[in-house]
Amino acid sequence: MDSVFYQCSYCGGELKDVSPSECQCMYCGKKFKKQSADEYEDRIRKLLGEDKAEKVAALRRTLWDEIHSERPDGGIIAENAKQLKASIPDDWFALFCEAASYGGRRLNDFLTSSDAKSSAEYADAALPFLFRTMHADNINAVGLYIQRLIDTDPKTFGIYSDDYEKVCEKLKSGLYEIRIPRDVFLAYSGADAAEVIELCDYLEAHDISCFFAMRNLRHGARAADDYKKALEYAADNCKVIVFVSSVNSRSLSCEALTYELPYVKAKDLESAPAVYRHAYERLPLEYKMPRVEYLLDSYTGDVAETISKEFFSGVEWCTTKEAVGKRIVKYLTAPQGKKAETAPVISPESSGDKTVSKPEVRKPDFEIHSGALLKYNGTSPSVVIPPSVTRIEARAFYNNSFVVSVAIPNSVFIIGHEAFAGCVRLTSVKMSKNLMSIDGRAFADCVSLPEIEIPLSVEDMGKGVFSGDASMRYIYIGASTKPRGWNNTWCQCKTEMVWGHR
Repeated sequence: MDSVFYQCSYCGGELKDVSPSECQCMYCGKKFKKQSADEYEDRIRKLLGEDKAEKVAALRRTLWDEIHSERPDGGIIAENAKQLKASIPDDWFALFCEAASYGGRRLNDFLTSSDAKSSAEYADAALPFLFRTMHADNINAVGLYIQRLIDTDPKTFGIYSDDYEKVCEKLKSGLYEIRIPRDVFLAYSGADAAEVIELCDYLEAHDISCFFAMRNLRHGARAADDYKKALEYAADNCKVIVFVSSVNSRSLSCEALTYELPYVKAKDLESAPAVYRHAYERLPLEYKMPRVEYLLDSYTGDVAETISKEFFSGVEWCTTKEAVGKRIVKYLTAPQGKKAETAPVISPESSGDKTVSKPEVRKPDFEIHSGALLKYNGTSPSVVIPPSVTRIEARAFYNNSFVVSVAIPNSVFIIGHEAFAGCVRLTSVKMSKNLMSIDGRAFADCVSLPEIEIPLSVEDMGKGVFSGDASMRYIYIGASTKPRGWNNTWCQCKTEMVWGHR
């Protein structure tokens, strides 16, 4: 064998001698014993021939680059993994990348059946990738796989235990859950990441929660297939938008300017009186989402900057993070210093800061009309619905991030569409024994709900009632078989169903 070997079994890069007995990949830096490099080289060439061996090396390098990129492309990973697997059917790296590109149960099944010893050499690439892309439904499978690696070599793989625990804490805390209500939506250019991180850290140190796409949107293969839709969800669940304004973000190449601000503008107009629908420049601030412009550098007169000028018309910019914090607090709090129950109304009448917080009247915890629970406004983790309620209306608890347990009285007959959808901390539901109908997506995206009991009385069940419930382990069902009035896709979550439960 020459002093230059053809390809690294790890990433497909070029191998060169670094000592009489070792060689090193010039692409990923991994070192090999010359004997093992020889064996791999001979196997690949005998199996594939010269031309295919070169193609395999290129596929490996593409996969290596993609899983180490900031935002891996699931389509690229899946396609290259498929081609690599076609050439070498038992290639662990190809099988792993393919499973990871699909995620969910397919990834879980692969990790559960994967041999720790045969995959050990890839662990220092595979595990960091998993930590960046895993979802709540992968927690157990990834944990078991890491434990098997640790059992084979505690010294080498023990270091991944702490990283795994940190990721689990983030998943359980809802860091990556875009529907969790937060105080501030940060709009920015990636070129200003350092300033944005500093601002985010400052605000959160002062108990102002932030949505920060670089942190809160999961990165990785198919982690956010519809990135713009994820941004919309986040904006809908924040109270104040902060635009980190610079020559980078005030550019037509920046999504913050061309998509995020226009999206908020469209929402403003949607809820505004009809007289303002086509005259945004005359729309009073009280109809606009509270906003702050954090100015990093001066305007240059570029045509694109007219978008931000119009968006912040009538609102002074801030030039320090301290000033940004003070402005946000004015939006979020009442004059007495108490937390405002809803976003305060903003008036353009004051001088200087041009913003004055006017708290709205506190709403009751339960808004009930003629037996229908229209809306739950409370913040209690344990909710007992009053016995006067006969129907829980659509979205009554939608996106409530406080409720942990809810007791539904036997007086309730109907649960409406998305009634509890997005209750990310909900872990316990006591159902009404007289419940007759559960509308579509009633408990969708309740990512912490481990089990639920559906009483025998339920005759109608809508589509996707439990879709997105990543932690759901068991559904106990009073009926022995699916009732005729239930939608064929009523569940849409991967869970064990126990029929005929009493």
